[in-house]
Amino acid sequence: MGEIKSALEKALERAAAIEPDKGKLEEERWITKGKQSAARFLEDREFDIKKELKGLSAEQRSWFVKGSVETFLANLTLPSREEELERLPLVMEGLRKVLGEAPLFGMLEQQLSQFFSQYLATYRQVETALLQQFAPRFREKETLLSQQLGMPVKVAPETDPEYQAAFRQHIGQVRAQYEQHLSQVKAQIRKMLLA
Repeated sequence: MGEIKSALEKALERAAAIEPDKGKLEEERWITKGKQSAARFLEDREFDIKKELKGLSAEQRSWFVKGSVETFLANLTLPSREEELERLPLVMEGLRKVLGEAPLFGMLEQQLSQFFSQYLATYRQVETALLQQFAPRFREKETLLSQQLGMPVKVAPETDPEYQAAFRQHIGQVRAQYEQHLSQVKAQIRKMLLA
């Protein structure tokens, strides 16, 4: 009578019979190395990412560049504050270091800088318009609360649920439009840089 094998034993036998695709593993290794190196470059100004490219075969270099470009592009995000605009030159410098200098970069950096600045301006416009729209409600709530508590009360927009809901809705719509455009720009950059 034949031996009955458990599902686990059968699965282990099938897994042992499967040979890993060494080429795919090597590709993943170098893509991961590129991503890690790009992340380190963004955090450590002293890190020499160009040095990481030395001694790589053409294929390894291609995979490394692919991984690093993905990390750099992932760091092109819509800013929430002016200070976040300072990340763009660093990302562009990283792209230059792994891809080499190209006239495209100057134009691209300028366009992205304008795009991000425009987003921040739109963000501030929406915020200002909503604050003006809600100002009478805030004054009304402040008067009511001041009367109830017997002392002056100031209602902060951050604490008002109605304002916060309206803000999230309006900013969400603006952000979605800009995110869609930024995704298209990133796709074009990938196509140009990794072609």
